[in-house]
This record gives sequence, structure tokens and C-alpha cells, in this order.
Amino acid sequence: MGIQDKVIHPNGYPAYSAATFIELWRNRSSNEPYFKLRYHQNDRNVTFYPITHAIDACEGRMYCSLDIFETFARKTKPDLPMSEVQFENFSDER
Repeated sequence: MGIQDKVIHPNGYPAYSAATFIELWRNRSSNEPYFKLRYHQNDRNVTFYPITHAIDACEGRMYCSLDIFETFARKTKPDLPMSEVQFENFSDER
């Protein structure tokens, strides 16, 4: 989405306890869906910053067409259905 360098700063990773929130909105006059992306930086800052405008394809807008999010989701979705994904056993047994 072209947003990594604009949001994630320390060593290329988000801070511990960072989170993103995707809000789904609908335009009342046109009934078109759009989204807004918010970012929570860390546990020392309780602010949820709007960062949708930093997504290249959103062209500086605070709300963005849902088509842009769907395009990104299609490119990054897992190859397997979640019911077929296998996870390693992360127990403490060695």
C-alpha cells in the first residue's frame, strides 16, 4: 500500500503494542462503501491516528474507496483456505 515508510519508523518494525484498525464506512448520499485506516503507535500513546491519507492509492484522502482495500487484500491473502493452514506446535517442550 506504500505506507510502511510513513508509519513504521524504529528499525523497520512497529513498536510493541502497535495496532491498525480498519473502519468500514458508507457514504449516505451515494451509498458507496469506503474505508478509513487508523494506527495506534504504542502503549505510551493512546491516540489512534488516521493514516488513510498516507496510502499511495488513496491520494491524500482521509477516506478511501473500498476497491483500493479489496485490491490490496486480493494481492496479500493466504494461498490456502484457513481451514487447511497448519501451524507449528509452539509449546515449551524441547
